[in-house]
Amino acid sequence: MLQIQKRFEEEISELICTVLFFRTHANSRFIKTIRNMILSLDFLCDASFCGNISRHCVGSKGEGTAIEDSDSDDLFIWEKIKLCQIEANEHWKKVMVCQDTEEDHEQNCVLFIMDHTDCQQGYTKLKLFMNDTVKKVLHKEGKTFMDMTEETHKGNYLSNRKVIDHFSKVLEQTNVPLKVFRHGPCATAVFGSKYDLKNELIPDEEHDHAQGFRISNITKEGKHWLQIMDASTKQRHWPSAETIRKIKSLKCEVVAVGGHDHVFTDSSLKWRISYSLWERELIWSFQDVQFYCYVFLKILLKRKLKSLSDDITSFHMKNVVFWESNNSSRGTLENKSNFLTFLKKCLVRLREAIEKQNLMHFFDRDRNLFESKLTDAALKR
Repeated sequence: MLQIQKRFEEEISELICTVLFFRTHANSRFIKTIRNMILSLDFLCDASFCGNISRHCVGSKGEGTAIEDSDSDDLFIWEKIKLCQIEANEHWKKVMVCQDTEEDHEQNCVLFIMDHTDCQQGYTKLKLFMNDTVKKVLHKEGKTFMDMTEETHKGNYLSNRKVIDHFSKVLEQTNVPLKVFRHGPCATAVFGSKYDLKNELIPDEEHDHAQGFRISNITKEGKHWLQIMDASTKQRHWPSAETIRKIKSLKCEVVAVGGHDHVFTDSSLKWRISYSLWERELIWSFQDVQFYCYVFLKILLKRKLKSLSDDITSFHMKNVVFWESNNSSRGTLENKSNFLTFLKKCLVRLREAIEKQNLMHFFDRDRNLFESKLTDAALKR
């Protein structure tokens, strides 16, 4: 009887994967093609900005996991901005030397110090490093980065609101989008209708443009995660050593947060430490079981969970799949007949995380993604 049930589950698993394939027109092999295409587009966009700005296609379309009504997300990194971290019990000058600021000055880079004072885990404020060079660089039509900061008794801090507003005006001046508006932490541009290859009208499309800045050195949380991965290479199947090697070549960045947060003060000065490019590389390494499970969870979120609470997002689903993948064997992940088995494990992990209001970030192991969320006990049931 158990063998019959197991065989039935395997057949249902393969059937669901087939349905999801026709739903997304993608699988793990197709993601490899997506990866090459996205990296090529990123390279061409970088060249068009002459090294001043890097553009990365992120989110579901950049990952290859888009479902219906998925937005297009682009991350724009301002390369002439350098973020430096403060090591414990060290003076700023010592740290600044470690961050090669003399070289940065020669390249006309603006320097900001990551200040975690009054910030929850995974967030930071960006304090302008004041010197004569900073006051002279990045002038454009009378605009300097001083205009995008807010002055406090501790110094000038970069304002996420002013940066997003500035980029929104830049988008509007191109006269390409139909309209531009702020959508949470992004400047969203709406592009007009067009026709596809079948000559069918495609409706207006929204593109979210997130603003970010590169962190000079890897964060201590990122470094700790890489150490864990290196130490467990022989014990785990996913992520592979090759994927970890690729991630080691990538930087981390900070991105703007959404609108005013009544829970945390100085929300306009807060920036979120992001591992978007690391996440994208992990998604690109997914096998079919992981890929279809993530897509299934996103559909579940959109059709069921979103109507119950806005506190659960696709980012939570992504981290659930990351954690369960990291704990799964090669046999579980390599065979589509194990889809239901893997999905059930992910759903159990998600349920426990909701009940305990505790889901740890896959990279930043000190950050609880459900902190200050899911406070309604009735909704958790």
